[in-house]
Amino acid sequence: MDALEKILGLLAKALRETSSRKETIDEYLRCYSESALLIKRSIGQDADDVLGDLFVDLNYFVADPATRAQDSSYFGDERLEREIRAALHRLSELGIAAPKG
Repeated sequence: MDALEKILGLLAKALRETSSRKETIDEYLRCYSESALLIKRSIGQDADDVLGDLFVDLNYFVADPATRAQDSSYFGDERLEREIRAALHRLSELGIAAPKG
């Protein structure tokens, strides 16, 4: 599985499996940061911009409501889902298909 497939799979998993969402997002952040250059070369600048913006945004996802309340820039599940769905939609418009399921 290449890095892009893995990243798209992690995003789909984060939407699908709420019980392991924090771990999945942490894995997405690690995978993207380790593979950013390879991904950029394989998908082009526009699609990389989408994933790069999502990478920045997802750093502010905090699963724990008490911790999230400490900073207004943190967000929870509802916004996380909106951010991921919007990114996947933009990627599909650029011809990059999200995994099924």
